[in-house]
Amino acid sequence: MTCKRKTRAGDGEPSPWAIGALALGLLMAVTGATGEEIFYSVDAAAMFHTARALLETGEPDVTSIVRVPVIWGSSRARFLHASPHGLLYMKYNLGQPLLALPLLGLGKAAASLISPHAEASYKLIVFMYFMLPVLAMAATCALLYVFARELWGSRAALWISGLLLLTTPAGPYGKYPFAEASLALCYLSAYLLIFRGGRDRGLAGWYGFLSGVFSGWSVFIREGAIAGLPAILLYIRLRGPEGTAGWRMLRGWGIGTALPILAAAGYNFLRFGNPFQTGYFHEMDRLAHPLGIGWFGLLLSPGKGLFLYAPSVLVSLLSWPAFWKVRRSEAAAIGLHALGYLVLYGTWWAWHGGWAWGPRFLVPLLPLLLLGLGTALRCPAGRWAVRISGLLGLAVQIPGFAVDFQKYYAALYIERGTLFEEDLIFRPAFSPIVGQWKMLLRGEGLALTLFSFESTGIPIPISMGYRALVVGLLLGGLRGLCLPAKASAAATSPEKPSGSPSGFPLWMRKWIAGWLLLVLLGLNIRIWLTGISQVLQPFCHEPSCQPLHVRFSNGLELLAWSLPSPVAQPGGTLRMRLWWRAAEPIREPLSVYVHFQRRDQLIFQGDHEHPAFLPLPEWIPGWIYPDPYEIQVPMGIPSGEYRIRLGLYRRHPPGGRIPTQSGEDGIWLPQPVWVLSEP
Repeated sequence: MTCKRKTRAGDGEPSPWAIGALALGLLMAVTGATGEEIFYSVDAAAMFHTARALLETGEPDVTSIVRVPVIWGSSRARFLHASPHGLLYMKYNLGQPLLALPLLGLGKAAASLISPHAEASYKLIVFMYFMLPVLAMAATCALLYVFARELWGSRAALWISGLLLLTTPAGPYGKYPFAEASLALCYLSAYLLIFRGGRDRGLAGWYGFLSGVFSGWSVFIREGAIAGLPAILLYIRLRGPEGTAGWRMLRGWGIGTALPILAAAGYNFLRFGNPFQTGYFHEMDRLAHPLGIGWFGLLLSPGKGLFLYAPSVLVSLLSWPAFWKVRRSEAAAIGLHALGYLVLYGTWWAWHGGWAWGPRFLVPLLPLLLLGLGTALRCPAGRWAVRISGLLGLAVQIPGFAVDFQKYYAALYIERGTLFEEDLIFRPAFSPIVGQWKMLLRGEGLALTLFSFESTGIPIPISMGYRALVVGLLLGGLRGLCLPAKASAAATSPEKPSGSPSGFPLWMRKWIAGWLLLVLLGLNIRIWLTGISQVLQPFCHEPSCQPLHVRFSNGLELLAWSLPSPVAQPGGTLRMRLWWRAAEPIREPLSVYVHFQRRDQLIFQGDHEHPAFLPLPEWIPGWIYPDPYEIQVPMGIPSGEYRIRLGLYRRHPPGGRIPTQSGEDGIWLPQPVWVLSEP
């Protein structure tokens, strides 16, 4: 049902630049500390190394960049492909690495001017890669404000852009180095350019061309984005100008779309010798996933459900009939776009997105889906629904912003003994929302870059400049929010539905600005308290934990170990945990051997890649890493006492064990194990 409200005089409207600056400052302030190759996923690491190869060699071949046996291990076949010429290429397309390339070049140039150390240069390059999603999501918020202002007025636009950043997974994905923020920016830009081109017949062809470049680039980033191209074509037909100008727009869009897609086809030919073969060719047989499970999981499941992670989207969809009445072109195109995505990813074997925050593959659609809130904001009941959904969404996103989801999934892996179980998505007790809130309340927050630059090795001039930039962006954005320019022509557009307010009251803008400052201050205080508590508290809380502090010659230190139960039966399981710390970067793959000996004879063992969920070369020096073991006791072994010998060895030639600083090739753990056969 369409609602109308009385128009209230406003005080002008905020500038899109103020919205973008405020979003950029907030995202930069909550971006997590970046250490040695902490990319949150192998996907992000793969795209980073491709961008790094382009920067350092001018080629997307990563043979000389990636330490293949070290970083990828058993994942090599999934993420690295050898070309017909024997070169190595990542499975993903070049769209995201090419977007990151200017940032990486800027980081390398800044490091060369400030610090001569190669390690500092590398860390700064990693850090600059993290800035790509930050910039992309801030730009998305600003463009969403522009688009929504064109449709509904500045008050609704400010609500919609704020809800996107603070109450949906789009905000957290603005700080994680995935491709979702870039895809969201591409989609929103494509639609906004068509909207603008529909009103400017003289430049319709150029608007169409630029829209096509963004549309095609989304496919250049991720092949699955092709599911949205029919919806954008429909929007051109519905919103574009009629007659010759409409054909110019359509022709320009086709040319603009073709250029990035042809580049993607050329890259496929370079990698595979076939322009139509993508990095996902070995997964196409896994496409036929039950559609009902994928849809339910993406929309309603406790672990990945869109409506749970972004309640405002549900309010927007409930407002879709009213949206259809007043904005039929936008409602039809966005609805078709969402349907295409649901059909594609609902049947994909990895519809859940793996280790991620919420429905990762649906995040690029969030800016478009929230546009339907404009109708809800035009009546009192709708505004209350938006406010309530916004508060619920903010409560959901707080652990997404403040807790590293990797740590939650790693803890779940330790508990469950598996990297990922699809059935966990449908069990509320294992929802990341619940688990990460628990971690946050225990003080396990994400260390912010603002407070941990020095520990990552970023040069001090750059770290201080970053902090000053964050403060400047926040102050500038808040000033622009509270002291906006006069209302523009867009705010009084004749296309705007009747009853839309042209301004956003100054008192409400100041109220929002004050609350944003309080939230940011509270988050900073929480992180400070977390850092203090982590320093004061011991890392090992288990009753059976025993300190060891054994240092190996490569700089790896075994701090402690625990064995909750030293008694087992043949066929049973022994659970053990070690705590490690690297004093310096480890550049080689290592494994741990755990030998159970009786009378100096090896009876059984439990070798372990170290550790499986985070390889050694990705460890940050100084951090403490838990390492769990579940060792099966063989059937038929004799009862009695077994001593445990533990050490490190190289997994690749030339091989060999790593001695301790005392020269031994391993250590005897102080607690024996007793194997007792059943009577």
